[in-house]
Amino acid sequence: MDAVLFKWIHGLRPGPLDGFMRFVTNWGYLWPPLVFVIALLYKRDKKTGAIVRDGLLAWFLSLSVAEEMIKPLVRRLRPPHTPSLNGFVHVLGDVPRRGSFSFPSGSAAVVFAGATIVWLAWGKRAGSAAMVAATLVALSRVYVGVHFPGDVAGGALVGAGVAYGVWRFSKWAGAT
Repeated sequence: MDAVLFKWIHGLRPGPLDGFMRFVTNWGYLWPPLVFVIALLYKRDKKTGAIVRDGLLAWFLSLSVAEEMIKPLVRRLRPPHTPSLNGFVHVLGDVPRRGSFSFPSGSAAVVFAGATIVWLAWGKRAGSAAMVAATLVALSRVYVGVHFPGDVAGGALVGAGVAYGVWRFSKWAGAT
């Protein structure tokens, strides 16, 4: 099912979205730290400082969990290196090196970590916008041909789980 969904999303290329999706996939993972830093510059108080701390910690920790802990254990090949997809995958941009594994998506992990902190800290309205942005970044990774849908779903779960854990620990520790 993962390969079928990959073929459908990736099969939308080439098209008018190529330039936009390439930009999103190359730079979209940076929106959470930018949002947190801008929030701190806008409102310098203890509560915002705690949100920024939790957001940046969740961003970095989710990246570490995805890239340094889970990927080496799972060792899933990326779409361009999957033999059953030979001739179908046309990566938009740089082809990841052969030793670069796919599951879970680190990009999806960090953007969903950021979106989860935004939701928990600033509510449903801001959180919904953040979740849309995170979903767009995650889908861009499939669109450009470097991840399967399951990779970005796994990354989303890792990021949201890590962020929720950071948030709960911070509340438990009385650090907010």
